[in-house]
Amino acid sequence: MRRIGLSAEEHDGICYSHSPALDIGSPAGLTSFTEAIERHEIDVAIIDSLRRAAPSLDENDAAAVSRVLSPLRVLSAESGRTILLVHHSRKRLLAFSEKASWPLDSRVRSRSGT
Repeated sequence: MRRIGLSAEEHDGICYSHSPALDIGSPAGLTSFTEAIERHEIDVAIIDSLRRAAPSLDENDAAAVSRVLSPLRVLSAESGRTILLVHHSRKRLLAFSEKASWPLDSRVRSRSGT
């Protein structure tokens, strides 16, 4: 937000937290995140990025990823809140994508109802 000149103090309805670091992969971190969105009545939470929010997560381990994402899905379903989780591609992939058009369906995945 700072990069584009926004601050939570200047805009109603924006709650921004950069620190302390949050580890949604741990029970304490997930509890802290849940309490924060409830306390601030957040309708849309953006977690940027998966790597920062779950630093010990092995993104290539499907079971480990599921252990982190499943509680977020439950939280979203039970609370009616939207949780957007950002994952940044590797730089070499970004460099390639600047030179070529990737099929949209290979770069963006959308799942309805989850």
